[in-house]
Amino acid sequence: HPTASSSALHLLSSLHLFGKNPQDYIACKPHASPTDHANNYLQRLFRETNGERMSDDRARTAMKNLRHLSFDGEPVFQSYHSAFDADCWNYFPSGSVGIPPVQALYVAHAYRMAAKHGFKVPSDAHFWCIMGDSEFREGSLMEALPEGSERGLGNVTWIVDYNRQSLDGHRIV
Repeated sequence: HPTASSSALHLLSSLHLFGKNPQDYIACKPHASPTDHANNYLQRLFRETNGERMSDDRARTAMKNLRHLSFDGEPVFQSYHSAFDADCWNYFPSGSVGIPPVQALYVAHAYRMAAKHGFKVPSDAHFWCIMGDSEFREGSLMEALPEGSERGLGNVTWIVDYNRQSLDGHRIV
């Protein structure tokens, strides 16, 4: 899956460096997680499970152990984010079948509902989603799309990574 991760390099890097704010969420295909880890590493954002910034040596170990199983408690990363990631609480790792965009859409709606009912949530949170071109053709997206429009959810952005990296042939978007 390296090509699926590298195809999202420019998308995730742009989000991390220019688009995303701390209160924002990213829903993304798990194959792009190494790119997200690299962005957090280069910005020195890795955190220990207690919230403190991870030392540079420990962060290097975590990156070295990417896709490695931990046998003695050293920090490691898998396709899905862990508590060591700075953005682990606002990153929706997911599989395909159209789940990330639908998840981003409905969490944005839930935030709006929570705010209307007096709960304290960031009112300016944005919900980003990076999906593959094959994922874009899933029926769940076309079913959920009217929901975002009807409810006027202007804080959701779906980005299609048109990389033509699909197990069953590339798609025409």
